[in-house]
Amino acid sequence: MQLKTRLMVILGLTALAPMLVIFLLAMLHSTEQAKRLSISAAQAKVYNAAAIFDRYFAKRKSEVATLARQPTLKTMNFEQIAPILHSEKAAHQQTYEKFILGRPDGSFHNTEGGNPFQNMLRTFDDKAPDSRKRTITRRDYWQQTIGRNVNQKAEVYVSEPMISYTTGVKQIVVAATILANDGKVAGLLGGSIPWREIDRLVQAVSKQVVHQFYDNARFMLVSQEGIYMYHWQPDKIIQLKREQGQFVVNDIGEKIAIRLKVTEEADPQLQEIGLKMIAGFNGYAKLAQTPTRPKSYIFYAPVKSAGYSIALTLPEHVVFAPVYALRQQLLIILGFAVAISLLVAWRFSNSIYQPIAKLTKAAQALTQGNFNVSLSTRGKDELANLGCAFAQMRDKVFQRESELEQRVDERTEALELAKLAAEEAANAKSRFLANMSHEIRTPMNGILGTLQLLNQQNNFNEEQATLIRVANESGQSLLTLINDILDISKLDQGEVSLYFEPFDLHAVLHHLEQLFSEKVIEKRLRFQLVIGDSVPKEVVSDKHRLQQVLLNLLNNAIKFTHEGFIRLEVENIGNMEQVMLKFTVADSGIGIAKDKLPHIFNPFYQEDESTTRRYGGSGLGLCICQQIIELCGGHLNCQSQQGKGTQFDFNWPVAPCCLIYSEDSDQITLGALHGHVLLAEDNAVNQIVTKAILEKLGLSVTIVTDGQQALQQLEKEHYDLVLMDMHMPNMDGIEATKAIRKMPQHLQLTIIALTANVLIKDIEACFAAGMDDYISKPIALEQLKTVLDKWLAVKNG
Repeated sequence: MQLKTRLMVILGLTALAPMLVIFLLAMLHSTEQAKRLSISAAQAKVYNAAAIFDRYFAKRKSEVATLARQPTLKTMNFEQIAPILHSEKAAHQQTYEKFILGRPDGSFHNTEGGNPFQNMLRTFDDKAPDSRKRTITRRDYWQQTIGRNVNQKAEVYVSEPMISYTTGVKQIVVAATILANDGKVAGLLGGSIPWREIDRLVQAVSKQVVHQFYDNARFMLVSQEGIYMYHWQPDKIIQLKREQGQFVVNDIGEKIAIRLKVTEEADPQLQEIGLKMIAGFNGYAKLAQTPTRPKSYIFYAPVKSAGYSIALTLPEHVVFAPVYALRQQLLIILGFAVAISLLVAWRFSNSIYQPIAKLTKAAQALTQGNFNVSLSTRGKDELANLGCAFAQMRDKVFQRESELEQRVDERTEALELAKLAAEEAANAKSRFLANMSHEIRTPMNGILGTLQLLNQQNNFNEEQATLIRVANESGQSLLTLINDILDISKLDQGEVSLYFEPFDLHAVLHHLEQLFSEKVIEKRLRFQLVIGDSVPKEVVSDKHRLQQVLLNLLNNAIKFTHEGFIRLEVENIGNMEQVMLKFTVADSGIGIAKDKLPHIFNPFYQEDESTTRRYGGSGLGLCICQQIIELCGGHLNCQSQQGKGTQFDFNWPVAPCCLIYSEDSDQITLGALHGHVLLAEDNAVNQIVTKAILEKLGLSVTIVTDGQQALQQLEKEHYDLVLMDMHMPNMDGIEATKAIRKMPQHLQLTIIALTANVLIKDIEACFAAGMDDYISKPIALEQLKTVLDKWLAVKNG
C-alpha cells in the first residue's frame, strides 16, 4: 500500500480531535472553579482569625471605657483610684499586666508602684525624692486620648506595640479618655495587655483556623502603623535596641525600641500589601517567587476594633492542593480515553508510523549534534527516498558545522583579545589621569597659593608686581589646560552631569561683558551685548557649564579678532511651556576655511600649526563646548567665512524662576574669619602656603603630617574644622576620616577634603568616608574663603 493510501486511513482517526478539545475545555473550566473555591476557603479562614482578635479587643475596649466612666476616676485622685484598679486587675486575672492613670501633662501613675515622695507618680528613680518624672507624652495612646483630643471627646484607643518604661516588657495599651464632670479631659486610663496575651491569641488562631495547613502556613499580625506584632521570624517583632551589648537610650534616658514595619520591607509587593492592610482593606494577592520564598498567596483582613490587620501566607501548592487533585483525576480519565482511541488507531497506523518515527528520531539526534545515527533506506517508496535525502543532508550539515565552529572559535578568541586590550587601555587611561591630576595639582597648589599670597601684598614695585601677575596668569593658563584635559576625559567616560540651580542670567551676561572688557579695550574692539526682550532675568539651569561654554566661545572670538566687533546675543525662541534660549557669539575676525569647518570640534585640532604658534591654545575648548551642549540637549553650530568672521550659535533650555538676591560683595576680606583649624598635609610646600593663606583669613592653624597624627591631635585639643589631605603616609585622609567618625565626640566635627584628585569617583569617596565638603588643589583664595565661611558660619550658629 502506498503512503498516500495509508495516510488517508490515519486521517479518518482525526475524529478524536473534537473530543479532546471538549474535554480540555471542560477540565480548564473545572480547575478555574476549584481555584476560586480554594481561594475563598483560605480567605474565610483569615476572616475567622480576624474575628477572634476583633472580639478580644472589642471586649477590652469596652472594659476600659466602662471603668474610665466611674465617678471615682474622674477625680484623678490616685490614692482613691488605686484600690479600684487593683481590684479590676485581680478580677481579670492574667488579662491586664497593670493599669495606667495618665495626666494631661504626661505624668502618670500605674498599679505597679510609684515614687512616694511625688504622690506615687512614676519617676526615673522611684526611691529618690528629686528624681525626674517619667512622661508618656510620646506614647501614641496619650496623643490619641489627650494630646490630639481637641474636641474633648471620650476616646477609646488600642495602642501600637511598645515596651514598658517601668517593667521593660512588651505590651499593648487599651486607653480611654477620662472626662471630668464639666466635660473636659481630665486624663486617661490605660489597661496594659502583656505580650503573653498576643501569643495566646495567636495560638488560639493557629488551633482553630489555620491548623489544616499544618507547617505550611505563615501567620503575621501588624498594627495600624504597619509594625510587626507577630511574625514567624521572631527578630522582626518589637524589641529593645542594642549596640555593642548595651541598650540604646533616647535624649531623656529611656530605652529605644526597634519597630520593623511591613511597609519598609525590601520586597515591593509586601510594601504595597502592607499599605492596603494599614488602610483596613481585606483581600489577597499573589507573591512572586524569591530565593527565600516559593510562589505564594497572602490573605489579609482587618481587626476593626483595634485598627490592626492580620495576614496568612500560604505556598501556592497548598492553596491549590484540591485543584491539583481534581486536575489529576481529570487527567487520568483523559488518559484512559486517549489510550483507548490510540489503541484503535495503532492497528491502522503502525505500518506507516515506524518509518516516520525512525526518521524523526534521526532528525532529533541531528539537532543535538549527533551525526552518527544510521537510517535504513531499504525499499523503493517515498519514505526510502526521503531517508536517502536525509542521509545526504546530514553529511553536508556535519561538514558545514565543523567549518563554522572553527571560524567561530577563531573570531571569539580575537574578540576576547580585543576586549581585554580595550579594557586595559581604558583602565590605564583612568589611572594615568588620576595620577597625573594629583601629581600636577599638588605642586601647582604651592605655586598658585604663593602667588595669591604675594598678590595680596602692596609692598612690591611695579616691575615686581608685573612679574607676579604674569606668573599668576601663566599658572592659571596651565591649570585651565589641565582642567580642559580632565573635562574631555570625564565627558568621554560619561562622568559629567548637569547641576541645575536658580541664578540671575542677566547678571551672568553682564559679568562676562565686564570680564572681557580689558581685553576688548586693549585690542580696540567693540563688545556688543544684546539681550532679547523676552529673555527671563531669573532662570534655573547649570550656571557653571553655561558660563564655561560662553567663556570658551568669547575667548576664541577675542583671540582671533584684530579689529571690528565681538557680539554676544541672547534671544528666547521657546514657548509658554518651555523657555529655550538661543545664544549667538559672532565676531569680525580671521574666520575659518571652509574645508576646516567639519574638523574644528575634534579634540586637539588646530586649523594649522601656525595658528597654534601665533594664538596658542590646546584645541580642546570647542570640543568641550560641543559635548556640554549636547549633554544639555542642544547642538553647537558654526558659520564662518575666511577673512570676514565667525558665528557660533546653540540652543540652551532653561526654566524660569523667581529669586531673592542679597547684595554680596565679591571682594575677599582678609582676617574676617575666626576659628581653630587642624591642617592634615604631608607636603612641606603646601603646609607653608596653606597655613599662610589660613592665617591671612584670620584663622589659627595646627599642622600634622598624616592621619594618625590628626587622630592624636584631636584627642588633645578642640578644633572648629579639619582640612584633610587625601594622600598621606601611614594613614591617608579617607581612613583618618572614617576613624574620626567612629568617635562619638567628633560626629559633628566639620571635615573638608583638601585634594588634588578631581575625578567623580575620588570626590564620591570623600563624601562616602564622612567628609562634609571638598576643596580641589590648587587652592583658589576665593573658593577657600567661601567654603570656610559657610562651614564656620554653621559652627557659630
